[in-house]
Amino acid sequence: MAALAAFALLAASAAQAQDTPKADAPPPPATDAAPAKAAVKMAKKVHKGPVSVKVVVTNARAVGLAELTAAPDGGEAKTILKGLAPGKKKVVSVAHGKTCVFDLHAVYDDSSTTDNAAVDLCKDKSINLVE
Repeated sequence: MAALAAFALLAASAAQAQDTPKADAPPPPATDAAPAKAAVKMAKKVHKGPVSVKVVVTNARAVGLAELTAAPDGGEAKTILKGLAPGKKKVVSVAHGKTCVFDLHAVYDDSSTTDNAAVDLCKDKSINLVE
């Protein structure tokens, strides 16, 4: 019985020693997740390059599309699609900056052209080429 009492006393003192921090041990580092979360949130807002929108181009004309260009407000026109047969559609990705409004210019296989000004591709997400 004395051995059992000695064992219980030894176990209790060992448990207390584990719970009590040593005087020479450094305190555990403080963990404040708020600054880290704010940094991640800020990093998500800042994007390095242009973002893009997926747009469905439908050629409902009787003639094929030779080339479709898109020019952002005050920007340079860029080709977004070449060669689309009559009655066909294709999904294209259009890069944009702060604005998603573009002036569109289409040239067809018969040398005819069409223009659409101030098209918001982020809102519409489709370009329908009709007669």
